Amino acid sequence: MIWIDRQRIVVGRNAAAEEILEKADPLELAFGRLHARCRHDLAKLETAMTQAQAGGYATAVLGEAGLGVEVVRGAPNAVEQCVVLLRDPSKQRAAKIVDVARQFGLTKAEQRLLEILIQGASLPDAARMLGVARSTTRTHLQRLFDKTGKRRQVDLLRMITTP
Repeated sequence: MIWIDRQRIVVGRNAAAEEILEKADPLELAFGRLHARCRHDLAKLETAMTQAQAGGYATAVLGEAGLGVEVVRGAPNAVEQCVVLLRDPSKQRAAKIVDVARQFGLTKAEQRLLEILIQGASLPDAARMLGVARSTTRTHLQRLFDKTGKRRQVDLLRMITTP
């Protein structure tokens, strides 16, 4: 959680936010201000802040990793201040994988393969990491396709990484 004013000057923050900011590419603290590393993400952040000031709450997804940001308008006596809640994308993905595993009845082996593929590993790399033959990972991947109704690996991964 980060408490900011209208100019994105940081009024306060907690340890969890600092941890996420250390590893989150789209946002950083620069000269005491919350700043997005690219203009597109900065525009999304500022739009969310404006919407939160008007309606009390707004969300945005920033960067390639999909950092979830929730902006909540501050208390009435906190003039033009917002609370920015950051959602760690890796924890969101882990929860999504568990949900998908339950929804489609994935085995533990299929779930582990999916977790490794989400991290960007190739199928041969996944086989090495899991300590199994390539043919075994191909079989698990085919079962993932069959159970989820997906036909391509990118579609399978997109199912996990899109909000």
